[in-house]
Amino acid sequence: MPYEISYNKYGKGLPVIGITKENKPHIRLSEVYLKDNQIYTAAGGGYPIIVTARGKTMERAKENVYKIVRQIAIPNAVYRIDIGDHWKKEEKKLRAWGYL
Repeated sequence: MPYEISYNKYGKGLPVIGITKENKPHIRLSEVYLKDNQIYTAAGGGYPIIVTARGKTMERAKENVYKIVRQIAIPNAVYRIDIGDHWKKEEKKLRAWGYL
C-alpha cells in the first residue's frame, strides 16, 4: 500500500485552507479534525474533502467543481483531473436505461 504509506508520511495533520461561506455547500469534509478553529487532515485513506457542483451540462458541472477546487489549499494535496471524463461513454447507456 504505497499510497497509504505516503499519505501517513506527507498528508496527515495538514491545514485545509480556503473553505468559505460561499463554497462550503459544495464541500463534503471527510477524514479531518478541527483544532483551534482550523480544519486539518486526519488519518485515513487520504480523502479529506470531496467537492461537488452542478451545471446545465457535464462540462459546465466539471468547470464548476474545478473552480471550487482552485479555492482550496492543502499542502502536498493531489486531486483528480479526470472528473466526468467517462461521461461521454456512459451517457448513451444511462439514457437507454431511463436514468436521463
